[in-house]
Amino acid sequence: MFRSFFTIGIAVVCAAGLSAQEGVSKFTMQIGAGFSQGVGHSGKDLDLGWNIGGGAGVNFNRHVGVLVDVSQQVMGTPVGLTGNLSVAGGQMRVFSATLDPVYHLGRGAHADFYATGGGGMFRRSFAPAYTQLLRSDYSVIKPGFDAGLGLAFGAPWHGKFFAEARYEHVFDNNRFFTNYIPVTFGLRW
Repeated sequence: MFRSFFTIGIAVVCAAGLSAQEGVSKFTMQIGAGFSQGVGHSGKDLDLGWNIGGGAGVNFNRHVGVLVDVSQQVMGTPVGLTGNLSVAGGQMRVFSATLDPVYHLGRGAHADFYATGGGGMFRRSFAPAYTQLLRSDYSVIKPGFDAGLGLAFGAPWHGKFFAEARYEHVFDNNRFFTNYIPVTFGLRW
């Protein structure tokens, strides 16, 4: 996991040098971190957590692009939880890899408002607290989708700082879904 984020970080540094030209670069990259909150039934079962992620993609024109995003979400499960998650006092982790089209409304300006959304695979795992005697990890890979809005600030031909919120939905069996909203702050080239 650390190697993936290290590789993304190196790629971002290299992209910064390539994107120093005026106009919209053909290639784009981003890296960020923030907090995640479960919503709906997941909001009842999960504590506030954190996220980290990155992505790389292509800009087709000034308004339309596509990113391959990878991210890791970690949210805690309350000690008193006895519901669907059955890992009271532990953590739920979601690693995702999604393909997300991006539509930019203000590209080229110092502020860039954009909408994004797409789908991919989500690896959801549960782990009990390390203090428990019996360790019963549980992991499953399921499809899902995301949709969100973001705002980026900075010079149009240099990196921009961004803030983004997405709704993420992971499908599962028997009408049980994992829904959460990651709010991410980061840097985009």
